[in-house]
Parts: sequence; structure tokens; C-alpha cells
Amino acid sequence: MVKWVWFVFFCLFSIFFLQAQEQNGVNGEKVDVVYLTNGVVVRGHIVSSGDGEMVVRTLDGQTKRFALTEVESTSSELMQTKPEIKKNFYDPGFRSFVELGYGFNVNGTANVFEVNAIGGYRFSKRFFLGLGVGWNQPTAYIIHCDRWGTKEVASYKADFMPIFVDTHVYLGKIRPATKHIFYIGGRIGGSINSDQPEYSPLFFSLSVSYQYRLKSRHSLNFSLAYNRGQGVQKKYREYFSYKKQDIYGEYDVYYWAMDTENIQTISLRVGYGF
Repeated sequence: MVKWVWFVFFCLFSIFFLQAQEQNGVNGEKVDVVYLTNGVVVRGHIVSSGDGEMVVRTLDGQTKRFALTEVESTSSELMQTKPEIKKNFYDPGFRSFVELGYGFNVNGTANVFEVNAIGGYRFSKRFFLGLGVGWNQPTAYIIHCDRWGTKEVASYKADFMPIFVDTHVYLGKIRPATKHIFYIGGRIGGSINSDQPEYSPLFFSLSVSYQYRLKSRHSLNFSLAYNRGQGVQKKYREYFSYKKQDIYGEYDVYYWAMDTENIQTISLRVGYGF
């Protein structure tokens, strides 16, 4: 429950941060306001005023001339305008990402809470390659099964640390001012078991993501991913039993076998790029 609270909190924080960035991206530009005697209001920049006329360059680039007798008064105000986005967001360079996510199992194993950090290099506006490390905690680790299929989940858990190569391929038209973009991502590596390294599966992930561009090289990223090998789940199953008699009476003797199964999930991730 605590993990869900943190995940929801991070999603809400991301939305509020996005909105704040939109509002903070507004600057004040000083413009002249010309009030004419016929009630018309013209906004722009006064180029000249003399010799019986006033020349005004309007906000849409037109040049208008008015007789001074037509001008009732003038003033100035701050016009809210968004600044031009810097043109270095999609240029080659180093990039980093941090992520929170939650995976829902699709093969009857365990859900997974995940945290990831990635660093790498953007080689072009279309391609990123980097290395990542994470922390995954399955919601259940050991399952006991009897020969009739009855399951009992043990409370013991183990954490897994995925180490992987991460790549992004960006789609669609990419211009210097583009703010919304989709990309596909792939990850491959290994998930190290913190308790028993011999149970460290191969890790693979394929994702579809949406990126919202913020100021400078910062961004918010939302991903839907398929993951295999975020951890393994042990399953102990009874494969043989017999009855035994001693001085205390008759009792059952059980033999167990252990199977391991890679955890497979569909996960939702929220990330911040910088």
C-alpha cells in the first residue's frame, strides 16, 4: 500500500510540475497601447510621433499611421508571451533519466515495484544509448504448492538489482521547437538477486513512451513496458509423499522439488530526464 501511495504521489507531482513549467514559461514583454478617439485600441510599438502623425508597428508586424488628432491617449503594458524554446534539446550530448514504476504480473508470479537510473549519450535527434541500474522488489518471492495445485505464498522477499543497456529510438517529425514526442525503448541485461546470486535471471524490456519537453534539456517521460526477468519466483512443489509408522504412530513424509520462474510484468513508469 505504501508503494502505491508513493507511486501516485510521484505521478501527481509530475503533472503539477508540468503545469508549473507551462506557467513559468511566460515572460513579460513591454508594448505600447494607443487609444484612438473612435474607441479602437492598437497594441504594438510606437515607431515615431511627430509632424502631425504617429507611426505604430503592430504585434503582427504591420505598420500603421494615425493623425495625432485621432489619438486620444497612449500607455504601456506587459504583454504575456512565451519565450522561444532553445534549440539544443535534440542536439547530441549526455542525458540522464530517473524513473519510478509498478509492474503487474502477467504469468501468475508477482507484481514488482521498480526504481531505475539511466545515463548515456544522445548520438542524434533519433537515437539514444545508455547504461542503467535499478532496484526491483517483487511483492511475493516463494510459493509453496502441493501436488493438487494448492498455493501458499510465503512472506519472504528478495530484492533484485537490474543492470542493463538502454536504447531509445525517437519517432515522428522532430524540429527544434517540438515539445511532444513518442519513442520506443529496449533494455537488456541481468537482474542480480541480492540474497542468492545464483538466481539472477536475464532481464529484457520493451517499451513505448511519451516525452514532454520542459525547459532546457529537461523532460517528463511516461512509459508502458513489457518486462521479463525483473526477478524470479521460487515455487516449491510436493512431488512425492508416503506414510511412515514409528512408536508415536503413523505420519506422512513429504519430498519437495523447487522450480524457478521468471517474473513477467506489464509496467507503468514515470520518469524525469535531464
